[in-house]
Amino acid sequence: GAEDIIEYIRKEIGVAYDIVEFAKTPYYSRGYTLSGSPATALSSIIEDCGCQYTVVDGRLRIWPKNKHAKLLVDIWAPDTGLLECFPQGSGKQKKITCSVLLRPGARPGDVVQIESPQYDGRMRINELGHDCDTTADTWQTTAIGVPYVS
Repeated sequence: GAEDIIEYIRKEIGVAYDIVEFAKTPYYSRGYTLSGSPATALSSIIEDCGCQYTVVDGRLRIWPKNKHAKLLVDIWAPDTGLLECFPQGSGKQKKITCSVLLRPGARPGDVVQIESPQYDGRMRINELGHDCDTTADTWQTTAIGVPYVS
């Protein structure tokens, strides 16, 4: 079906899955022939699934056309530049401090997905700082936030 074809194309273009939610899953009873570029074939299959997609930070994100893209969040994981993550406190007092390779587009109020052994979940950024010291080895963004539950 469509999921198998998307998996094949995903491997061909060398991206990871991020958010995958199909509005419908078509089945091609007579098979499917890929032609043209992988992006053209992917667009066709995604359209058949009633979805839209994007590739961000090397991750394929698929979501139904009837949902808003704002549901997609930036992923902070070791493979996307997460340097460290420290959860502190618990319950309503829980805060999370994360350092990630420079994210100049991050803003207070943004929601990010943290994927680390220390914390796995969404965080709303409350405080944000960028370290862009030209003499340092790593330019980074440090964010302090709270768990986000939608």
